[in-house]
Amino acid sequence: MTAPAPPREPTGAELKAFSEAQAKRRSDRQRLYADIAEQDMERSARRRMALGRNWMLYFADQPAPKEVQGERNELLFDPPPPEILLQAIVTLGQKTLDGHVIDLVTPAWFKIIDLMLADSRVMFDLDPRKWEEMVAAAYSELGYDVILTPRSGDGGRDVIATRDDIGRIRFFEQVKAYAPDRPVPADDVRALLGVLSAEGNVSKGIITTTSTFAPGIEKDVNLQRLMPYHLELRSGEQLLEWLRDAKSQQTLRKL
Repeated sequence: MTAPAPPREPTGAELKAFSEAQAKRRSDRQRLYADIAEQDMERSARRRMALGRNWMLYFADQPAPKEVQGERNELLFDPPPPEILLQAIVTLGQKTLDGHVIDLVTPAWFKIIDLMLADSRVMFDLDPRKWEEMVAAAYSELGYDVILTPRSGDGGRDVIATRDDIGRIRFFEQVKAYAPDRPVPADDVRALLGVLSAEGNVSKGIITTTSTFAPGIEKDVNLQRLMPYHLELRSGEQLLEWLRDAKSQQTLRKL
């Protein structure tokens, strides 16, 4: 049996080739890492542009991932809503048969309106109960006596607003916190008419939504004949304008 040949020492040329190959691999890795870092910076810039939300300033260090349309396997770091959206909007006073009287409107109401006016998508970050409080607060700031009804068993009324300085008027309001692609159907509008008919002692019924109303409602003769003095439909765009006006009028009263 022939003994294996002893390992030979690499030649100078082989050592040089090996060293050059190692250097090339290191250089290739460095270029790769630099390319990855540059791509990450570009993606971050695109994400910031795609996000375009003012409240990124509030939670820049607390990202929540969300897939971005048009970027396969990419993540958009969408910050959670500011803490202001979680704060109390009103303080409740005396309890009545219909619900609680609105006692005070907190500063959060004003700040949330500012956020919505800066970016209307903030509308869809408020839960339904918060929206009922937003609407109740607006009536209170406009000079109405306001009752916020319970979360359940409200008899088809979320907010009851009354005033007696220009004759006695009483509004029943339903608040529909819907996604932008979910319009309020005609049956919901007709259901409110049933509430008004059963109650009797009410001036107007109002449906407010963060979304829109189903096509065809504006052509329904039975509904049209009641608008706008006995029935009012307030879409998301109109809701923002109404809140802006309520905030502005409250500000003017302070001057």
